[in-house]
This record gives sequence, structure tokens and C-alpha cells, in this order.
Amino acid sequence: MKKKDQCPHCKGTGTQPAPWAVAGAPKAPTFRCQECNGSGERKTFEMIFWPYDQFPYLLASPGFMEDNGMAYVPAYQGHFRPVKVFPLDEGKVIWKLLEGLQRERNLTLSAIEAGWKSRLDQLAPWRKRATAELSAVSLERSLRQGK
Repeated sequence: MKKKDQCPHCKGTGTQPAPWAVAGAPKAPTFRCQECNGSGERKTFEMIFWPYDQFPYLLASPGFMEDNGMAYVPAYQGHFRPVKVFPLDEGKVIWKLLEGLQRERNLTLSAIEAGWKSRLDQLAPWRKRATAELSAVSLERSLRQGK
């Protein structure tokens, strides 16, 4: 393997010393290189998008494709089946837009929740006292049980 084809993190060995290992110490433990997944080869990183169960129903991170159709993502130390792969710069822009959409959604949902609580307080102003008493009883019960 030519030097320029080597992974810059593990220098082509496919392994890296443990983060806590002291340089030059005998028998320092080694782990598979997280950047090249142990191949020792320089990888072309792309932005990998894969399904997720919470809004925006995608996760994304820089990673690289493997021959079996899976993507390896060092930040998550795992393999994922991508739904979309973008060049790194383009993918980062798209991910920032999705994060902005998520922040906007969270703000909107918080405002809606505050509106419903306000209406609830108008219809049942005594609810706050009952909720506070219930919380106090739950706390007392937890303290008695040693939790």
C-alpha cells in the first residue's frame, strides 16, 4: 500500500493504541482503527443519512461506504444501511437545514403546549393545587420507600 493510500490515523496498520495507553509502554492494548474500520486504507468520507425513529426521522454523520452496501460511521462506531449518501460538503448543508427544521418544530410544539396549559388553567384553576399535592404525596412515598 502506498503511503498516500494509508489511513492517516493508524498509518496503515488498521489499529490504534488505547487512548489511555502511555506512549512507549510495553504491551499497550490496541483497538481497531475507528477511522478506517481496521482496513488501514484512506477512505473518502461522505455524508451518510440513515433512518431514525424520531423527528426528522433521519440521522447523519460523515462516514464511508463499504463494498457490502453498508456505511461505516466512525462517530457512531457502527454500520448503517444508508437511505441517502451525499458528498460531505453538500450533506453538511442539508443536515444543518434539517436541524433548523427540528429546532423550529420544537419551538412550535412548546408554544402549542403552553397554549393548551393556559386553557386548562382557565377551565380548571384548581388543577395546579391538586397536581402539587399529588407530587408531594409521591415524593413522601418515595422517601419512605427509600428510593
